Amino acid sequence: MKLLYVLLVWLACLLPYLASGKQILSTFKPPKLLAWAVFALLLTLSIWGLSADYGFVTGCLTVLAMLMCMWPALILSAAYLNDRLIVLSSSALLIFSLISLSGGYHGG
Repeated sequence: MKLLYVLLVWLACLLPYLASGKQILSTFKPPKLLAWAVFALLLTLSIWGLSADYGFVTGCLTVLAMLMCMWPALILSAAYLNDRLIVLSSSALLIFSLISLSGGYHGG
C-alpha cells in the first residue's frame, strides 16, 4: 500500500509543475486551479492512507518528507529531460518506490 501513496504524492507534485508556464517537460498544461486542487486532494489521500497504518502525525511527516524530496528532484531532473515526461515519471517512481520499500514498520 505504501507504493500507492508514493504514486499519489508524485502525481501531486507533477500536476502543479505541469501547470506552470515555464515548464518545458510536456506540452500538456492543466489549468492552475485544477492542478492545485488535485494536489491538495492527493496529498490528503496520502496522509489519510498513511495515517491508517502509522498514525496521523507520522503520516503527515512522511508525506512532508516525500514532498520535500520529490519536488526538487522533479525540478532538477526536468531540466535535463526535456520533453521526456514518461522517462522522468517512470524513473522517479522507481527510485522513490525503492526508497519507500527499504524502510518501514516491521513490528509484530
